[in-house]
Amino acid sequence: MKPITLLAITVCLFTACQQKPKANSAKQPYELVINQDQIPTVSDITSPYQIETFRGITVPITLMNNSNDTLKYVNMSCSSDEIFSTNTDRVVLFRHGCEKNVLEVHSVPPHQSENIRIVLVVGKRSKGKERIRVGMCLVLVKKNNSWPSFEDISQHRGETIWSNKVQIP
Repeated sequence: MKPITLLAITVCLFTACQQKPKANSAKQPYELVINQDQIPTVSDITSPYQIETFRGITVPITLMNNSNDTLKYVNMSCSSDEIFSTNTDRVVLFRHGCEKNVLEVHSVPPHQSENIRIVLVVGKRSKGKERIRVGMCLVLVKKNNSWPSFEDISQHRGETIWSNKVQIP
């Protein structure tokens, strides 16, 4: 065989055998969405009880329930950093003390959404115009309405869903 014919056959076989990523046309049952236009510019924020000041932003997040069932998940009344995270250590959730931190059940009806606000601390090592994603560890209330434990939340025993990438202004 001529080398050019052999090369053409090899290229055809190689491209035919390559796995192409499948288009994900099916919606995920739960989504976290951050609207880039609603993210304010980083500024100095004073913590509750005026203990400290830090560079941060309050980010509005939409949790969407695309399923046909009611989404019931658990969060803590004060420490939402137990279920939320970011994909970088240069932008982290603000952790503050409170007087009573208890488990709370949140419900999102089918094909509805819930708006959540989280406070992010932008570290000194953060590069300007940082692109981040926010993760939420969904600790679900079981079908028999039994509550998960605090350990389930603190050890992230749940499915983590991630937001779209957004730029920190």
